Amino acid sequence: MLPVNRKLKYGLLMPHGGPSLNTPQKITEYAVMAEDAGWDGFFIWDSISKMAVDPWITMANIASKTTKIKFGPMVTPIARRRPWMIAKALISLDQLSDGRVIFGAGLGDDPVFDAIGELTNKKMRAEQLDEGLKVLDALLKGEKVSHKGEYYSLKDVEFENGVQQPRIPIWMGGLWPAKAPFRRAAKWDGMMPHTVRSVTPGERLELDEVEEIMAYINDHRVGSMDDFDMVMLSYLPEDKKEAEELVKRYYNKGVSWWVESVHEWKAESMDELKRRIQVGPPEF
Repeated sequence: MLPVNRKLKYGLLMPHGGPSLNTPQKITEYAVMAEDAGWDGFFIWDSISKMAVDPWITMANIASKTTKIKFGPMVTPIARRRPWMIAKALISLDQLSDGRVIFGAGLGDDPVFDAIGELTNKKMRAEQLDEGLKVLDALLKGEKVSHKGEYYSLKDVEFENGVQQPRIPIWMGGLWPAKAPFRRAAKWDGMMPHTVRSVTPGERLELDEVEEIMAYINDHRVGSMDDFDMVMLSYLPEDKKEAEELVKRYYNKGVSWWVESVHEWKAESMDELKRRIQVGPPEF
């Protein structure tokens, strides 16, 4: 069943690199701007590319300079970061922000893994992701973890809880119509799907695809869908009436977050990017 009685939330997905976004301070400026304009979330890429700043340092700055907006990485490949280090950082961010962090996880990109000598085999990385999520889940809940697996080993590791209970929300990334990421997402708190057509800029999931995804996750989920977030990563027309009509159609299919991919706006200048952020989200 679709989630019920939930207000649609709006977020921004920002790159974090390039001449205009090459310091934590510059990116945080946009987070503050987004909060002031009424956006509900501000998410950044987790990249280690040449032009990228560290997302975790940047998120700490965002946490300290804002008071309401939720934030997090979209997405962090657990296979190139250890789950206990992720857990410790997330708990600290949750404390620093008074409970506003959301964790986005996924497989990551092959070229990055090859360059740093990490696993490039997707099947093995998927296994590592699932094992890492199991460890992360327990640590975020404040449990004492002893674990001996294929990829990770812990003995009596225990952290304090974050602010959010029973733990910080975990959203999964994935490309539809591949099914494995969506079976994985059914175990967690949300899904940030792209379509395989996303390699072509401007492509978004169609309404019938969202409906199929929601039905598929529901079939593989234990318990209610009411606390599951379906996150639409896309872009809106600039006309507010058109934007409201578009998001209404997706909301009626189960979308609970609409996250604007700023990369898709194709703004010709940073002034244009700022203007679009300051306009704020639709009123629906």
